[in-house]
Amino acid sequence: MKRRSAIKNIGIGMGVTVSTGTFLSMIASCKSEPTINTTAWAPSFLTENAQMTFVENLADCIMPATDTPGAKEAGVIKYIDAAVANLYKPEEQERFKKGLETCIATIQEEQGAELADLSGEQLTAFLEKHIGTGVDEKIHEARRKLSGEKEPPIDAAQQKDYYLYGFLNSIKSLAIGGYFGSELIGEEHMNYDPIPGPYQGCIDFEGNNYSL
Repeated sequence: MKRRSAIKNIGIGMGVTVSTGTFLSMIASCKSEPTINTTAWAPSFLTENAQMTFVENLADCIMPATDTPGAKEAGVIKYIDAAVANLYKPEEQERFKKGLETCIATIQEEQGAELADLSGEQLTAFLEKHIGTGVDEKIHEARRKLSGEKEPPIDAAQQKDYYLYGFLNSIKSLAIGGYFGSELIGEEHMNYDPIPGPYQGCIDFEGNNYSL
């Protein structure tokens, strides 16, 4: 699947925003190792391997490998873990955790498979079903409004949607932010022009179009 198609199918245009502050504060956490290496890196928030792998696989469905690396190769899982651990407030972390648990339970129920047995195709189908462009815009809007509430609703069905869609929207935003803010993608696959540039102590003004 082309990355552009994958992003379109999961509703990247449905109001996703990634703040500049989030990009800049977490870039250092995103190196280019292709997979989780627990001997070289230990997560701060996603400490359960099964959940960490699930989140990594979801991110890879959002930003799959094509002619350029995907989310796994860009080490996006490190960004997600660090962002939640360091940037989220305690109540936001608790909501993220409940959302992750709700998401796992929902996908296992819908796909009839254990977490470790879920394929990339099943994960992608799940994302397209719940946050894809095929979902009616009115439903999208209702889910956005519900997941934007500070407190979970009392109704059990709405409470499930509150945690599920809040989590999926967070993963989508974090995956995209971590991908484009990663060292691998930023330096090797984008027009990398660091600002400020390298220090140049002595510059010959003669022959240059400088005005004083």
